[in-house]
Amino acid sequence: MEMIYNENSADHTAIFKHLHSCGEDFLHELKRRVDLDTYIEKVLSSSHRFEAWAEKELVGFLAIYLNPEEKFDFIPNISVSEQCHKRGIASKLLTMAIAKSANPEIRLEVIKDNIGAIAFYEQAGFKRADETERTYVLSLMR
Repeated sequence: MEMIYNENSADHTAIFKHLHSCGEDFLHELKRRVDLDTYIEKVLSSSHRFEAWAEKELVGFLAIYLNPEEKFDFIPNISVSEQCHKRGIASKLLTMAIAKSANPEIRLEVIKDNIGAIAFYEQAGFKRADETERTYVLSLMR
């Protein structure tokens, strides 16, 4: 399956379908925290988006809020469709986002029991900066 990487091309429907393809655990946690349609509209209107497409289907998605007036950028979402895990898609999207960021720091938040995601981010250079009851805030300093 050939992967095509794009920026800012997915619409609401493509993102909605993609989020539903990422597994029940992912979707349940996301819906627990946000209204899905409102979240998608915010991401579409306020973030820079990196996308992986396979056969016209959005299979990888990363949103980053680029904050030139702040000291850090924030990634609210990195997701890969279940059928496309372990193919380097998340790594490629993260590399693209890091290259786009002009700030000295990038932050993201991850659920504490998501051991795989934590390991992935730490391997990419993120370090634990803070925590809440349910999440870690991870930071990449450059």
